[in-house]
Amino acid sequence: MKRINTILLGLSHRDPARHAALRRTIGQSFGSRAIAEFEPTVKRCILNYLDKLSERSKEVVDLNDWNNRLAFDVTSEQVYANRIGNIESGLCAKLWWVGQ
Repeated sequence: MKRINTILLGLSHRDPARHAALRRTIGQSFGSRAIAEFEPTVKRCILNYLDKLSERSKEVVDLNDWNNRLAFDVTSEQVYANRIGNIESGLCAKLWWVGQ
């Protein structure tokens, strides 16, 4: 955790050489090629999200809840290569870091 904090705080460092070194450390993670690799996963999750919402088109739905499901599914698939499945289940998984 200390390394992450050092990197994040260092990006706003006033010393140009220090800033450049820290930027090189994480810069490739935010390049166009890296971001393009996320697109298929995000697109698949969004299409699934829209399909499930269209199935409930006659109902009142809590979009805040559904947007949370989408965010957790996209994030879990990107980070863990395994979707939580909140959209498919119709339930929002209560994870330990999510408030009640």
